[in-house]
Amino acid sequence: MGYTIAEKILLNHCDADHVEPGQVVMVRCDVVLANDVTGPLAFRQMEKMGTSEVFDRSKIGRSSTASPSTTRAVAASSTT
Repeated sequence: MGYTIAEKILLNHCDADHVEPGQVVMVRCDVVLANDVTGPLAFRQMEKMGTSEVFDRSKIGRSSTASPSTTRAVAASSTT
């Protein structure tokens, strides 16, 4: 039987030759989105891990529902 559309997308973005339901795979992300609730939490965890930069700044987006003050805070935390 063929792959589902989700499996085809995963196969196209990982190094595996085969995927199946329940399998955990590491994928290359096209775009990463953060909102005003989870973004700062993720940035703090990245800092704890010793990460100083993201994989590609042009692929980071933010939620359009974030307030201007939150957006500034998230932008500031992602540049340090």
